[in-house]
Amino acid sequence: MVEVVSMGCADGSPDDNFRRRGSAFRLDDVHWLTSGHAVAGADTIELLVDGPDGASRTDVSVSRVDPLNDLALLVAGEGPLRPKSRGVSTRFRTDPVAPEDNVTIQTPAAKELSGEVGRVMNASIEAIDGSGPVRRPTIELLADIESGDSGSPVMDDAGLVAGVVYGASQSGDKKAYAVTANVIEALVRGRSGVDGAGSCPSRRASTVPE
Repeated sequence: MVEVVSMGCADGSPDDNFRRRGSAFRLDDVHWLTSGHAVAGADTIELLVDGPDGASRTDVSVSRVDPLNDLALLVAGEGPLRPKSRGVSTRFRTDPVAPEDNVTIQTPAAKELSGEVGRVMNASIEAIDGSGPVRRPTIELLADIESGDSGSPVMDDAGLVAGVVYGASQSGDKKAYAVTANVIEALVRGRSGVDGAGSCPSRRASTVPE
């Protein structure tokens, strides 16, 4: 788990001085996954990981973005987070999680948050590109996440990716929302989304289901 920082886009328009932060996790030796609203339309994107000598930075680009489900597939350039050897591979859960299942949310601060599945639903939410409301396959989690945790993976007890966090409740009831694994895998396999970074997130976009 690492932090992803992107430059560009403010209030739905390009802005070189606007910085967004999120989380990203490795899929294989060169590909990473994060939330779409953290990087869509960005001019420059970096992965950051803290170390004893300060933060290591690796430039990345957006391979594909799914504005309907708030996901982005990243490709790492040369840098500390692009390993020389091959063999890293992330596995996805094939069956849906169920209410009261225990899960873990892995965040960039090297912490694992315990959570519980509240419900699985098709949430009504505005697409990040402002194209209109969509029905997003969503896991509602009973977990207390923080700003910048969007893009963090939700792991089941078997170590499989069950979802990716995209938002949290604003009412103080400690609920987080994650898109489901089947939607994530569709983007990774090239069955959904569009090539490139896409457009800046719309001012109408939301990270909280209605």
